[in-house]
Amino acid sequence: METAGGNRQSKTLGKVITTVALVLLLAGLAPGLIAPPVAHAAMNSTPNQGTYVTDGKVRTVAIVGGITYIGGDFHNVGPEGGGMTPRNHIAALDSTGALTTWNPNADDVVESIVVSGTTIYVGGWFHNIGTTPTARNHIAALDTSGAVTAWNPNANNYVYTLAVSGTTVYAGGYFANIGGQARNGIAALNMTNGNADATWNPNATGGAEICDILISGTTVYVGGGGFTNIGGQARNGIAALNMTNGNADAAWNPNANAYVITLAISGDGTAVYAGGYFTNIGGQARNRIAALNMTNGNATTWNPNANDVVRDITPSSSDVFIGGDFTTLAGGATTRNRIAALDVSTGAATAWNPNANNNIWEVYLSGTTVYAGGDFTTIGGAARNRFARFDSPTIASVLPTSGAQGQTMNVDIVGTDTAFGAGSTASFGADITVNSTTVTDATHATANITIGAGAAAGTRDVNVTTGGETPD
Repeated sequence: METAGGNRQSKTLGKVITTVALVLLLAGLAPGLIAPPVAHAAMNSTPNQGTYVTDGKVRTVAIVGGITYIGGDFHNVGPEGGGMTPRNHIAALDSTGALTTWNPNADDVVESIVVSGTTIYVGGWFHNIGTTPTARNHIAALDTSGAVTAWNPNANNYVYTLAVSGTTVYAGGYFANIGGQARNGIAALNMTNGNADATWNPNATGGAEICDILISGTTVYVGGGGFTNIGGQARNGIAALNMTNGNADAAWNPNANAYVITLAISGDGTAVYAGGYFTNIGGQARNRIAALNMTNGNATTWNPNANDVVRDITPSSSDVFIGGDFTTLAGGATTRNRIAALDVSTGAATAWNPNANNNIWEVYLSGTTVYAGGDFTTIGGAARNRFARFDSPTIASVLPTSGAQGQTMNVDIVGTDTAFGAGSTASFGADITVNSTTVTDATHATANITIGAGAAAGTRDVNVTTGGETPD
């Protein structure tokens, strides 16, 4: 699971609306008074076709400095439908989505990738990893060349999740020994030498398996399955641990009735989102996804009600992106195949609907771009093997950038990551009539407009809508 992320944001979803400013001048006014373009956009449901894909499941994604790191079950990476290049379980893509030369060549599944500075921490099932294969059991640190560093906590079983806070790397999984200490399912590792913190030992018991670790302030939230006690308290599948001593928060006990496999903090910082297999959590019936009060662990009224497993949750300020095995939300009322965007206030699915044909294991939001990894081979109506990127379209330019009252004119519109098509329509606001919108290709359109004699002067927004919906 991906457990570390930067700023998360998105625009209103469901229609492709691209906007740029056009200055409307009074007749006879000097045409030099032109404002810089301003762009707004809604996210595409169709994936970027240039991003490389894999021949096996993608389980984890991390993006830093324009480099996209992916890990999973794959053995080859390449363009959709094109020649593939060997990459065993871990790879790096550049800002265009193409494969880089970085090749740590793990000998088994990579479950988690977290980047801190110039170090890439990885966890999984592997026993050897690095440009020069080096023994590393289930956890390793790689440099920017793909070589392993001296850091070697040497876990005795699977590492599923990693998180970094300050000079500590938190690891969760199915292990009983790591960093030179007996540690059941979870440990705090020194970033310099890989040793387990001698005093921080929450000691998850009862068949402990930690699936996700989430850091918020001085609290370490953990989700998993099997454990019935952690941090010295009876806790089923989910807990909040003190970062200093590892003790469980005595007041925060959502008490899930089945596995919790993903956690995230809400965009406003008031709730912990939880996803997994459960049907009851926080004292309420909640099917596989819930929002939990950060103070007392009670479930809030937010209830998307998924019919199957939710494997990953990534929130923004306005939307909550989820992926998993589900095919319906809202108790069966809304069809969403394995990936969806939920309204942050109501929990209802937005119109964004990429419709994956198989399970989603990872959803990652970087700026206004959503990445998805999993088992799928089609998504967003396109062939995409196990990895996809959904861009937010923007307007690069409009020409001319000004017009006058009473004028009929053509406006050439150029987009970036747009999907203009036969149904695309342009609008320019009050008292400007759009006579026609002609699409040349996915990124070029021309609108013929007539500016009314009484149209107000000033900057106007130019909207291009694709998908048959009217701009807000």
